[in-house]
Amino acid sequence: MIPLLWFHVVVGFGLAFWHNTFLPALFIGVPAAAFPAWLAKKNPQATLTKCVIGSALILFSGLFIYQSHGVTELHFHIFAALAITLAYRDWRVTVTAATVGAVHHLTLALLMMAGLPAYLYSTAMHPLLLTLIHALFVVFETSILVKIALDGRKDLIRMEDTTRVGAALRGIDAETLQKYMPADGMQNIDYVLRHIVDRIQGVIALGDQVVSQSGRISTLTDKVEDSAIEAGHQVEDLAVKAAEIQQHFRHQAGAIGEFSSAIESIFTQAERIQESSDLQKSTVGQAAEALGSVELSAANTYETAEHAQESAQTVAKRTTDFVDSLDESMLKAEGNIQGLTEFANQIRSFVDIIDGIAEQTNMLALNAAIEAARAGEAGRGFAVVADQVRSLAEQSAQSSAEVNRSVQNMIQRINEVVESFSGSKGKKGLRSEARSVVEELATSVRDLCEHFDTVLSNSQQVQKETGKLSVHMDSILEIVERNSMAIHELDAVGTELRASVHEQVESLPVVEASVNSIEHSVAETKTFIGTVASISTNAKNAAAEAKVSVNGQQESLFAIQEGFRFALHDIETLDDDNTIDLSSSLEAA
Repeated sequence: MIPLLWFHVVVGFGLAFWHNTFLPALFIGVPAAAFPAWLAKKNPQATLTKCVIGSALILFSGLFIYQSHGVTELHFHIFAALAITLAYRDWRVTVTAATVGAVHHLTLALLMMAGLPAYLYSTAMHPLLLTLIHALFVVFETSILVKIALDGRKDLIRMEDTTRVGAALRGIDAETLQKYMPADGMQNIDYVLRHIVDRIQGVIALGDQVVSQSGRISTLTDKVEDSAIEAGHQVEDLAVKAAEIQQHFRHQAGAIGEFSSAIESIFTQAERIQESSDLQKSTVGQAAEALGSVELSAANTYETAEHAQESAQTVAKRTTDFVDSLDESMLKAEGNIQGLTEFANQIRSFVDIIDGIAEQTNMLALNAAIEAARAGEAGRGFAVVADQVRSLAEQSAQSSAEVNRSVQNMIQRINEVVESFSGSKGKKGLRSEARSVVEELATSVRDLCEHFDTVLSNSQQVQKETGKLSVHMDSILEIVERNSMAIHELDAVGTELRASVHEQVESLPVVEASVNSIEHSVAETKTFIGTVASISTNAKNAAAEAKVSVNGQQESLFAIQEGFRFALHDIETLDDDNTIDLSSSLEAA
């Protein structure tokens, strides 16, 4: 064992070139070989010496792991070192080495958790979890090695006894036994020979026990091989499960990516809805301004109609007095009527704007309902709001249609007045005929007053309709504000979802590293099971060889026993001269 320890020192200095670890190789590796060498020189057969040598092998395992910065493959040295301790056939050496390995791993795992520069594992799995996995395999191997060591110790004791008996028998040669003894000493010779025969029978019985123990060892190794095979199947199942877990997490990573893409799509749709809401808000604001202009125009029209009505009444009263200025008054009246026509046209243009706004609002509400349907459950509330906006837009369109009909009636009346004025203006001798048609003119003025009453009524109707449209516009603005608030809330929720997805994406490499660590552990387990199977095969072969050797020794002992029985028979049939030659019997044996 001592040369093996010094070989480990050489390997340690070789590994020192990897990460410049010459100091640990000098201050740990050299004492780990020198101290056991000194104990072996002082007392080589002591149990303490054997335990120190086994512990030194584990110390070299820890040194190699540190020098490689925790490379997984160098952890196999621990299992090999435990198997080497079986050479002593002493369970205490194996248990001591396993205990030293457990203390080493636990200490370095705690140092790694504390953030200190301790190298034990190269994977990302938790150090204590990996230590627990390694400890389970070490306990499994140690339990098997302890059983084999106990059985081997018993076999060694029996073989030593057999060797001592054989040596004692080989010391009795033919020259010593070929003696002439007096007849009265035959009883002593008979006693000695019978005692030797009894000892030989005891040795044969021990040989039978050795054969039996060899059979038990073979049975035990068969069980160990079966257990190793079963453990190998379980490890294969574990590898399959690890692969399935890895595949599952890869599938989950793909699903998370798809979910992230879906979230981004939702955000894109929300931004589009926000833009549509802003556009709708701007459009509604413009429509509100247009309604204000329409309302102002209607008020001006109403005021102008009142003044025109007053003027017409004044003209009716003073027709006779102002016949000379009839042309001027008629021109003024015609200009006022044309102004009314322009105001009426402005009102109709505003009504057309309102119709366009209502139609655009209806289209925006329809688009919002479509986007809400795409959003699914999250857009159900927004779909209700979109339906309300579309309903208000339809009501606005109906109101604007009514206003448009009123304005068209007013324009028709004004056109009739204009046509009547144009026709009057086209007649010859209008001024000269004015006096004769004063009554007709008064009647026409009264008709004009009635027309102005209609204009006043229509202007009031326009003001009412524009008031209703203003209310609808306020409702639409409120709905748009609600939509904007809902989109902001959706943006906040989406930000949280993004953060959650980002956390899951960041956790996937850790999970994959854990799965890879499990795969490394499975590979270590396979190697360990192969080592156990090899040890079991070697033990089985050694037991078979011991069985063959013991069978050969038993055959020799049977022959020796027969020789001594021949000698006993010769003693019973002594010659007449009271002498016996034992050499022939021994040679026969």
